[in-house]
Amino acid sequence: MSRRPINIGGKESVIIIRIQKSRKENWKKLCSKKHISLTSLIIDSVESRILDNESRKTLAFIKNRIIFLERLNSF
Repeated sequence: MSRRPINIGGKESVIIIRIQKSRKENWKKLCSKKHISLTSLIIDSVESRILDNESRKTLAFIKNRIIFLERLNSF
């Protein structure tokens, strides 16, 4: 198993991910088509999920505030 360091924020780290061989091959094909590295695909996907989750939390907060303000105005 190859353990190449990943440079994140000036620090190098090794992260080992266990996935099915077929899934890895599919990801590698996708990376080849997009001309990106497998590392970039994984990092971008994880960061995108984190941002999506933060967006959902923000929208939920805004929706709750709107409902609260509507209830206040109805009194």
